Amino acid sequence: MMIELCVGNYATHDGLLNGVDGLFKGSRLLPNSQTIILIIFNNSKTGHLTRLKNNHLYTQEIHPIWTPIELISKEIQIGSNSNHIITRTQFPI
Repeated sequence: MMIELCVGNYATHDGLLNGVDGLFKGSRLLPNSQTIILIIFNNSKTGHLTRLKNNHLYTQEIHPIWTPIELISKEIQIGSNSNHIITRTQFPI
């Protein structure tokens, strides 16, 4: 399944920015109960620094050119007087 990074700029220094295309390769539940998704980007340079930073996440079933993408959380104020805050947690795709 083709995907596109679309929640702002995730890591511009690594080429992970709004509109970058890639292929969804799967998801993994980590031992700490965190979920990551794995993307292979059309340009092999995209996500290179993220792959290096997260090399501890790789196992035999995760190919080294797949880029692990973690959930991101953002607090958003809602309501007319902005008294309410919600937290949105999602993968930036």
